[in-house]
Parts: sequence; structure tokens; C-alpha cells
Amino acid sequence: MKNLKLGSLTISGSVGLAPMAGFTEPIFRGLCRDHGASFVVTELVSSAGMVRGSERTNRYLEFEENERPIGMQLFGSSPDEMGQAAGMLSDLGPEFVDINMGCPVPKVVSREAGAALLRNKTLLRDLATAVVQGATVPTTAKIRSGWDRNSRDIERIGEVLEKSGVCAIAIHARTRSEGFRGKANWADITRLKAAVSIPVIGNGDVRTGADAVRMFEETGCDGILIGRGALGNPWIFQ
Repeated sequence: MKNLKLGSLTISGSVGLAPMAGFTEPIFRGLCRDHGASFVVTELVSSAGMVRGSERTNRYLEFEENERPIGMQLFGSSPDEMGQAAGMLSDLGPEFVDINMGCPVPKVVSREAGAALLRNKTLLRDLATAVVQGATVPTTAKIRSGWDRNSRDIERIGEVLEKSGVCAIAIHARTRSEGFRGKANWADITRLKAAVSIPVIGNGDVRTGADAVRMFEETGCDGILIGRGALGNPWIFQ
């Protein structure tokens, strides 16, 4: 398995554990690393909570050394808060910071965060730029294919993120309106890969090792994130 390069960071291997709210806590992340995950990512944390010093937010960011390399995922809609929070996250010692630009749940989208950013490229650009400038570790972003089937502007979003200084983009190949229903459209991963020069990490419907091999072969992606396929099955990474 090839290595994954995230800016100045080189990860041994290229298949990691996707961030999942309520699931990717330290014990589960450690299990996935023990069974071969190349890297793990925390569940999303609020930039507003970070800046306010929320004890609950800080608990989400606790991790053990055996989980490394680890990324910490951040969401929000204020560039100033996101930039400040990115610096605070960097001080906690993760290998990279990830921006959530794909969460479909109403309580995140209603704040103009998560997948809502896919409809506002100006804010998406400003947030990405603020996090890149605020972080002292590499910055990645995780998106979806679009808001709905009529707004899948993958190439333009990829270009905006690359110009903002993001060093890799992960894409869940479903739109926000699809949620987790139906079949992931891996062709969207291929489209993004063709549009940018930075690494692209595919996500969606990888439930076996054979699925991972097929995603690499069909899309040309540089890495893979496994989410629901790892629930109750951390040895999928083997």
C-alpha cells in the first residue's frame, strides 16, 4: 500500500478511519490503529466551543499516543473562530487538522457549517484560508459531492480549497440530501481527482478490503477513509 502525503507529513499507508460523531472516540480509534488503520480522525468539534474553552469540547479531543498519526476535525462558520481554534488544536499535538465541510445533520447545517458550506464558496474559501493560516500542522478538508444532485460543483470546490492552501481533500461520494442512503457515486471521486493536484481521499461504501482495492483502481484516489464499514469491524483494516 502506497504512502499518503499530507503537505509536510508522510503517512505510512493510505487507508484511515473516518471521523464519525458518537463513534470515533479513543478506544475505538486505538482498536482501528491496532488492526492496521494508517491514521485516525477525531469526531468533529465546534470552533466556537474551542474558543470558549468548553469542557465538553475538550473531552472530544483527548487521545492516546498509540492512536498516532491522528487528525482533529473542526467545524464552524466564523473564519476568525476557525483560525483561532485551528491554532489551539495544533497546540494539542495532532499530526493534522481537518475541516468538516460535509456534515449533513440539521444542527450543524443550520449554523452555515458542515455541508452548508458547499453552497457558499466564498465562506468555504475564507474558512479554509483561516484554518490554514491558524494551524501549525497540515490542514485537510472533508467534503461531500454537493448539496444535492443539482449542485454537485465538485471541481470548483476542489479548486477553491487547493488555492486556499488545503493539502488534501477527502470526499464522501454522496450529496448532503442523500445522507447515507443509496449507493455512493465513486465517479465523483474521480472528478475531484482530475480537478486538483493535491491528494484526494475517497470515502463511501468501503465495507471490505476488496472494496478498498476497487476504489483505488476505479477512481485513482490517493487514500481512503472507512467509516461505517469499520463499526463493529475494526479488523477491516487488515
